[in-house]
Amino acid sequence: FYTAKSVPEHFLPVCIFLLQMTTLTLIGYNLLKEGGLSNRNPMNAPVGVPLTVTISQYIACFVSVFTSEDLVTGMLYIGSRVGPKGYSPLNNDELPPTSFKWKMSNIMRMFEGAAVIVVSFIFIVQSSTVIDLFLNFAGVTFVASL
Repeated sequence: FYTAKSVPEHFLPVCIFLLQMTTLTLIGYNLLKEGGLSNRNPMNAPVGVPLTVTISQYIACFVSVFTSEDLVTGMLYIGSRVGPKGYSPLNNDELPPTSFKWKMSNIMRMFEGAAVIVVSFIFIVQSSTVIDLFLNFAGVTFVASL
């Protein structure tokens, strides 16, 4: 668990958050621009996919929601000052994070987690083969783990 002590130490985590959000926004925009809002199929969902793809899509949706650690953790800790299990802000002369820092970091986690779920859902819906589905899902999971 990382606690920034000075303003320059906040630079790297904020840059990583901005990189993640920029990447997820560009992916989502690219996936949705092909369908268009005036189109009858704005999500570009393939029609008539095999049953194996449909089952894989359901499994991938459940996996993406249940493994969204950032969204769940951000929601759990935004209202409290208790960190993850084993974290003690008073060890090694660490100062506890201020209320603003704590809330801001958890809000950023929630936004990133929600963006990962939305982009994952778009990838899942647009997949026409099982291999494409899990390759795209692995790519979004990599971006989320940055």
